[in-house]
Amino acid sequence: MGNISSKKQEKEIFTAYLGGWISGTSDADIVLYPLLDSKSIGFPGNRARYSNPEFDKEVEAARVAFKS
Repeated sequence: MGNISSKKQEKEIFTAYLGGWISGTSDADIVLYPLLDSKSIGFPGNRARYSNPEFDKEVEAARVAFKS
């Protein structure tokens, strides 16, 4: 004999959603800097207020364009 909760769940119909997002490019200047850099906290784009100095250093280095 199962518990009441499992018997109720057998009769219910559940809907699940799985969402995701990827960048069309892997360009640090278009995606990573505006969304996750500490200098973009707040309205400019980093609304999650993510802050990681090591990440900032790496993403800012990735924004530099090198001429060959």
